[in-house]
Amino acid sequence: MLKKLSNKITKKLIDINIIEVSDSELYEYGFWQGGVLFFNFLTVALLGILFNMLLESIIFLIFYGVLRTIAGGYHARTQHACYILSVLLMIVVLTILKTFPWNTIICCILTVLSISIIFILAPVQDENKLLDETEKMVFKRLSRVISLLYGLIIFLLFLFNKNDLAYCVVVSLFTLTIMLVLGKIRNKSRGIM
Repeated sequence: MLKKLSNKITKKLIDINIIEVSDSELYEYGFWQGGVLFFNFLTVALLGILFNMLLESIIFLIFYGVLRTIAGGYHARTQHACYILSVLLMIVVLTILKTFPWNTIICCILTVLSISIIFILAPVQDENKLLDETEKMVFKRLSRVISLLYGLIIFLLFLFNKNDLAYCVVVSLFTLTIMLVLGKIRNKSRGIM
C-alpha cells in the first residue's frame, strides 16, 4: 500500500512538471522511506499512549535512533521483520521502564557498561551495508562522542531530578549495546568483520 502511494505521489509530481521522469525512482524511494519512518513513529507514539508513557517512548526512540544509525548493530533481514522486531522491542523497553526498580547505582553501572561496549564494538556493520575503512573510523569516533554525550545527559538529568527521563536514556544506551553484541555475533558467524 505504501509503495503504491509513493508511486502515485511521484506520478502526480511528474504530471505537473515538478520532478523529472528520470528522477522518479529516487522520489518513489524517498516517499516510501518517509512513509515507513512516519508509520514507525506513529506506532511508537501509539504504544507510548497505550502504556501511558508517551514522553518516555519518544525520548527512547530519539536517543536510540540517533546512536543506532551511527553505531549499527543487528538488523532484521526484511522491512516487515524489522517492524515486528521494533514493535516487540518497544513493548519490552516500555515494560522494563515501567516495572523495573530503577535507581542511580543501577543506571551508573549500565551507563558505564554500555559506553564501554560502544567504545569496543561500534560500529557494527550489516551485510547489506558494509563499511569501508574511512567510514569505520568516522562512525567509531562519532559513536564514542555521542555515547559520552549521552552519559553527560544522564548525569545532568539525575542532577536536576529528572530520573524518569534519565532511565529512558540509560535504557536506550543499553538496548543499543545489546544490538551491537547481537550484530557482532551474527557477523562473526557469517565471516563478516
